[in-house]
Amino acid sequence: MRTWWPDTAAGFARDPENELYDAACELLAAAQRLAQGSRRGGHDAAVPATLGAVEAALGTLTLACASLEGGVAARERRAALHELTAALRDAERACNAARETAAASSVAER
Repeated sequence: MRTWWPDTAAGFARDPENELYDAACELLAAAQRLAQGSRRGGHDAAVPATLGAVEAALGTLTLACASLEGGVAARERRAALHELTAALRDAERACNAARETAAASSVAER
């Protein structure tokens, strides 16, 4: 059951725990749509822009996971989140390299 309480700015605010979890579920749904769309084919022209959006999402996820490290988290959880943040940074860099390669190959094919 979700908990709602009034918020003076937006009318209503959601329980922070549900808000965080719901946002993660929306991320999963978007990733599933991306995976489904990538299997269809005929999307070569969209690859550089798509990878740019994935790169930006990874950067934002990196910041989000780094934010989760704070607070009263146990040392073990902080260490695991720190490792996850580093892996997301690496993935963001790899995505950037793939995007640049895809963009260069798109230009070369024209």
